[in-house]
This record gives sequence, C-alpha cells and structure tokens, in this order.
Amino acid sequence: MGTIGIAEADGKFTPGVGRLLLAQAFVAAAMTGVIWQVQLLTYPQFLRVGPAEFPAYHAAHTTGISVMVAPLMLVELGLALAALWQCRCGPLRLPMRLGAALVLALWATTWLWQVPLHARLEQGGSEPVIRELIAGNWLRTLLWSARSALLFWLLWRLVREFRVCKE
Repeated sequence: MGTIGIAEADGKFTPGVGRLLLAQAFVAAAMTGVIWQVQLLTYPQFLRVGPAEFPAYHAAHTTGISVMVAPLMLVELGLALAALWQCRCGPLRLPMRLGAALVLALWATTWLWQVPLHARLEQGGSEPVIRELIAGNWLRTLLWSARSALLFWLLWRLVREFRVCKE
C-alpha cells in the first residue's frame, strides 16, 4: 500500500495537514456519537411522550440539542472548507472533496428535511411525523458515520506513513 502523500518523500511530516485531519476526525466523531444517540434513543422516545406533554418535551429537546450541535456543525463546516483549501492539490484533494461533500449533504438533509419535520412537531406530537423523522435521520446517521470512517482511515494512513518515513 503506497503513501497518501501526507509526509514528503524526504520524510518531513506536514503537521498542518495532520492537525487539520485530527480536528476534523474529532468533530466528526463527536457528531457521529450524537447522531447515533439521537437515532437510537432520543427520537424513538418521542413516540412515548403523551400529547399534552409533547410540545414542552420537544421544545426542551430542540433547545438543548441545538446548543450542543450547532457549534459542532459550524466548526465541522469550517474545517471541511479549510481542508478543501489546504489540500486543493495533491493526493488528499479527492478525500477532502468527498469529506466536504458529506458535510454539505449533512447540512442539506438537516435543513431541507429534518428541520421542517421538527417545525411540524412544534405544534404537537404526530406519530407519522415522528416516524418520518426517525426514518429520515438514518441518512444523517449513515453520512456522519461515513465521514468519521473516512477521516479515521486517513488518520490511520497518516500514522502508518509517518512510521514508514521515520524508519
């Protein structure tokens, strides 16, 4: 398996790219953990909340999750754009484009699908809408999982390549 060009041929490590990959992997892993928890626990719990309690329950959820997720999503977008710029040439160009495409797909599915469903739920719990929310969230769960896998694979390659260059 060849190198991916993170370390130069003379063995010099490119720390900026390594730090950028590490930061992206950290944020993507955090979001992947959040989305799996929401998918498997939070959204299914919506189905167990009574109609009278649902508006307050949903409002508390959306406020709390937004405080945690919005900054992470903004940082993730910024890091993806920085990676596109930093790696605009060379062998990391395609993986960084794929990573940025995953981020854009996540933003699109969030704002075009999930947010409108949450807006409908503000009026009250509706089992069909909650089930659509759960079904649609599988796409985001898979996209964040794929993004994390891509970034951790690149980090694994970076560590492997760095070790090879040091020998």
